[in-house]
Amino acid sequence: MAKNSEYRLLPLFTLAFLRVASTFSITLALPLYYYGKLDNGLIGFLTGATALSYLFSPYLFRNAYKKIGIKKSLLIATTGMLCVQIGLQFSLDYWIPTYFLLFWDGISLGLFWPIISSAYTLILSHDGFRNSNRNKDKLTRNLGLSWNSGGIFGYSISAIALFIISNILLVFRISLIYTIIAVIAALLLQEPNSFDLNGELLMGKEVKLESNEKYIFPYYVPLLILSIYTFLIGIFGILFPIKLEILGYHNFLSYLLSFIRMIVQTIIITAGLTFKIRTLKRLVPITLVLMVFDVIIFGVFDNIIIYIIVFGFLGYIFGLFYCFPFKMSILKNMEKNNMRGTTYFETVSGINFWLGPVIGGLLLAIPTLFGFITLAIIISIISMIYLSLQNKIRPI
Repeated sequence: MAKNSEYRLLPLFTLAFLRVASTFSITLALPLYYYGKLDNGLIGFLTGATALSYLFSPYLFRNAYKKIGIKKSLLIATTGMLCVQIGLQFSLDYWIPTYFLLFWDGISLGLFWPIISSAYTLILSHDGFRNSNRNKDKLTRNLGLSWNSGGIFGYSISAIALFIISNILLVFRISLIYTIIAVIAALLLQEPNSFDLNGELLMGKEVKLESNEKYIFPYYVPLLILSIYTFLIGIFGILFPIKLEILGYHNFLSYLLSFIRMIVQTIIITAGLTFKIRTLKRLVPITLVLMVFDVIIFGVFDNIIIYIIVFGFLGYIFGLFYCFPFKMSILKNMEKNNMRGTTYFETVSGINFWLGPVIGGLLLAIPTLFGFITLAIIISIISMIYLSLQNKIRPI
């Protein structure tokens, strides 16, 4: 490997950036394209295809880096992503092949993100990062910003493109371009060799996050917050673009609102990951109440200014609800000296990212207002369960 100072990190950041830009753009385009063409339940079923295969694919490929290396793994993952995007250009009129392409995308995704995490860990294991907290923090921050920026970029480009040309198929064409560039970035990636490729990539001493906070808590309590966050993203991603479609709003507005939400979410995540656990814990109950009102307000009103405000608050809510369980999962990793906390984090995320669109498709059968009220009731029930258990998170 080249010296740490010479290692090209840009291809790694570019891969994370493009993968999110493509995934987020396509996920929002699917319900917009298929509304009126498919039964509402099938729309949710179809939209959840990628998340369904992602339930098991990360486990399937967790040791791929040891077999064929980081670069080859990412090249295979991005090539698979490219094949899916090429296939979607021809399959959209037939939902069954589209479903299998999206399911296969989840397989590629399950190879992609664990390998990105492995590359990140291997890079941290080298002297230039292992012996410098400043370099560790910079790498972590830039990697986080790369995927968040990918979401912001994907939504903004789609919004502009749809504003100019009102054809949702344009989003699928743009996503194909993202994947072509991603394959090129994978070819340019350097293999981040490590002195210990035979062992598991765990949260060892050289990768541990510094923290003076120590808490005792059962895994499932912060995971309830993660469940709300991931479930709401999945279900809202179906309900809100369809509501805008019913109200006659231009398709670009769905991407514009998502762009606003992603901007706020990125700011909150960047700031929130520096907050102490006790601060995040105190903010959660207030945010739960805000979230329920946010969902109801979006369901009741049909004013664009109100929607912009609602999505700004959603960015805050999603950002906080990501930071809290994420930091708690890292604490569990540090306590147990393994990656079990992160494994649970990813598993719960996958389940709810799949379940959200499926239930969202079913709620489309209910008149729009009542669909959002039903969603608010579901979230309220989960919130009350969390509030009854939050005292189980105790400082040591």
